[in-house]
Amino acid sequence: MRNTLEDIRKDHDRGTFDCGNKLLNSYIAKSARQYNNPPRQQTLILEDINDPQKVIGFITIVQDTLNAHPSMLLARLAVDKAHQNSGNGSLLLIEAMRLAVDYLQPLPAPAGLVVDAKDEEIAAFYVSWGAQRLPEASLKLLFSMSSMTATLEAMEFEQEPSSP
Repeated sequence: MRNTLEDIRKDHDRGTFDCGNKLLNSYIAKSARQYNNPPRQQTLILEDINDPQKVIGFITIVQDTLNAHPSMLLARLAVDKAHQNSGNGSLLLIEAMRLAVDYLQPLPAPAGLVVDAKDEEIAAFYVSWGAQRLPEASLKLLFSMSSMTATLEAMEFEQEPSSP
């Protein structure tokens, strides 16, 4: 199955999405599209290229500040239960990093991408991708600009064709 990331659209079948979390299911079904206002707040849908109405997963990122420094908040990241544990969460996180870097890079002294993990297991996922825990709350994490840039550069390097 090949997937693609697209801006949220009216024809996405958001009502059948089930990530196992009622609040996230309700958000994508009822609220995500009406609050989509890029770049201030943006929801991207991971869809199956062969079934573009199907929602495999989504991210919502929001402009934010951290200690008076511009940042982006990864407000929501969810993957449908049928598509979990197959790299889709990582794919969505990488896209959130790319969007954050693109938006924040031209700004003075940006903090990075902030994440409020819902539990310790999710926090560990973000830490495995380079997030640092913030001292004020153990489930609040930050992907610094340098860590995101390094991750994105490494991902680009892995995708380059090898020379003979």
